[in-house]
Amino acid sequence: MVAAPVLASTAAGAQPARGKPPATAHGGPAATSDRDAEAKALFQAGRAAYEAGRFEDALGHFQRAYELSGRSALLYNVGLAADRARKDDVAIQAYERFLAAEPESSLRGEVEARLGLLKRARDERERPARPRASRPAPADPAPEDGGSRGWMPWAVAGGGAAFVVTGGVLLTLGLSARSRVVDARDGARWSELASDADAAPLLLGGGAALLVGGVAAAVGGVVWATRKESGAETALVVGPGAFLVRGRF
Repeated sequence: MVAAPVLASTAAGAQPARGKPPATAHGGPAATSDRDAEAKALFQAGRAAYEAGRFEDALGHFQRAYELSGRSALLYNVGLAADRARKDDVAIQAYERFLAAEPESSLRGEVEARLGLLKRARDERERPARPRASRPAPADPAPEDGGSRGWMPWAVAGGGAAFVVTGGVLLTLGLSARSRVVDARDGARWSELASDADAAPLLLGGGAALLVGGVAAAVGGVVWATRKESGAETALVVGPGAFLVRGRF
């Protein structure tokens, strides 16, 4: 709520609030005038603090002004400042007392609406939190045995074997092509040998690469499929013209 503090009865000399006892011989008109003047000054200080956003300071000034004057209109200002300072219980009490003391106030609708919001917020805070249903913890996966790896290791081994066969075929073709070039008869034309000369290095290189990679994949797949689970670690190291399987089982 962004309403500004209002007060219609803080001027010096205004009539005392309902229910306030008249001044005694020890507190005559002069004492009452002094209290009204102090209450008015406190109200002005409270309004200045409120407009500056210092709501807790404004609340203290308004409360002290009400204590001195007893004027019920100040209860609206107390509630307003407490509301903005997030002191909801103080605001609720002040608003309720204001409505009881000023049932015909033009601010009644506004105060009742804000009072309802504050009470609902308070009830929400005080309501015990509904316990959330706990989800069952997921079951631990069963330990794998040697056959639980499925088809993947054997697929790797089978792919490696296919590479070995393909590499062997390419090597055979490459060696044959190179042999035809090297062992060509005297007087053979280069046009007859050019295709073999070009193809031989490609066939030999591709065949060797497939052969080495295929052997590594085949061995690795077999090792993967048959190794023990506990602490097993393997690694394939492939180098030029050679491969190595290393690890611990």
